[in-house]
Amino acid sequence: GSGVCYGMMGDNLPPANEVVSLYKSNDIMRMRIYNPDQAALQALGISGIELILGVLHQDLQGLATNASTAQQWVQSNVLNFWPSVKIKHVVVGNEINPVGSSSEFAQYVLPAIQNIYQAIRAQGLQDLIKVTTAIDMTLLGNSYPPSQSYFRTDVRSYLDPIIGYLVYANAPLLANVLPYFSYSDNPIDISLSYALFNSTNVVVWDGQYGYQNLFDAMLDAVHVAIDNTGIGYVEVVVSEWGWPNS
Repeated sequence: GSGVCYGMMGDNLPPANEVVSLYKSNDIMRMRIYNPDQAALQALGISGIELILGVLHQDLQGLATNASTAQQWVQSNVLNFWPSVKIKHVVVGNEINPVGSSSEFAQYVLPAIQNIYQAIRAQGLQDLIKVTTAIDMTLLGNSYPPSQSYFRTDVRSYLDPIIGYLVYANAPLLANVLPYFSYSDNPIDISLSYALFNSTNVVVWDGQYGYQNLFDAMLDAVHVAIDNTGIGYVEVVVSEWGWPNS
């Protein structure tokens, strides 16, 4: 089943317990939050909802440079709520790009992943709670056709060691796959029905593979880009996707 991201950047937001009730009444059993919001974590207790838990970017440096800071973070935001809150992934950095506006954080992502992983492993939970990061599609140098996809050369020195660590830790890479941006950036070549899952036939052939929608093609491009690093197999979990509603 799919999940819904619970964003908290806004005003007049309902309290967390009402949000959790809304999820349950709509049978949404997976949630992503972008920071370890204590009210949300408390509201999730015994809800049965699986959680993707984010780390604030401003916390990355401390988590990367100090193992005890990471242990404290894990205690406060994971162990204090586990197992009544079904934390499935810890996301260390969202869409951090080593050559983009978030480049100041890039050096901290892998060591923060490692420190948080070790703190979780010390509790014997490393097979149940996976530590990873979430990338966006701008790290791909080419995503069309999917079979020709690869990561940009200027992000490889950032991404390759992370992929290597995910192989070692048997953790997935999270990807934010947003067909809207691909469509809005290139409405000439990408039909709206293809972007919106409305096409009844194959729109794009890539060798033997036929794509009826842009989402599948973008997701396969991430898989191929990982394969093309030659580092090893890493599962991909879609951690964000969507379409603006206004």
